[in-house]
Amino acid sequence: MMLRLYAIVIAVGLAAGLLLPGPSSQKLPEARPVRTISVAAPAQPAASAPIANGPWTTLQRQDNGHFFARAQVNGQSVDFLIDTGATAVALTESDARRLGIVLDPANYRVVGSGASGAVYGQFVTLDSVSLEGKRVEQVSGAVLKGSEVSLLGQSFLSRMGHIEISGDRMIIR
Repeated sequence: MMLRLYAIVIAVGLAAGLLLPGPSSQKLPEARPVRTISVAAPAQPAASAPIANGPWTTLQRQDNGHFFARAQVNGQSVDFLIDTGATAVALTESDARRLGIVLDPANYRVVGSGASGAVYGQFVTLDSVSLEGKRVEQVSGAVLKGSEVSLLGQSFLSRMGHIEISGDRMIIR
């Protein structure tokens, strides 16, 4: 009796599967062309001037969602993307050359990993990095091969004390 019931249920299921239209017979919406917005790193907006409020500095989030600042490296201005996820300060090759750092491709090695794999560059130690009067000396960093934006990472930020993001403001104390 039970076997007969199972056979009926299976037969009804098979019949329904054969009679109902499958996905290939349904009209799919027409695909829209894909538009590539950017294949390179996003253009770096001009670094906004940090606002020094006594013992803290406030940065305003830019339209692209990132925080940028102009800092002093070895006494010269460099525009940075603030990257709390970067282990160290990372300079573009052009910023490094402008700072007088001698680059030797023979010294390039894997200095980290990014979303697309190994990141190559040259390790450096910066004499000083300053942001609105907050100065840190002997800052470890790297010059990144092919990078389009310099990053202000944890080798500087972790020595600042406290960093807070609230809405569209980053406060560095």
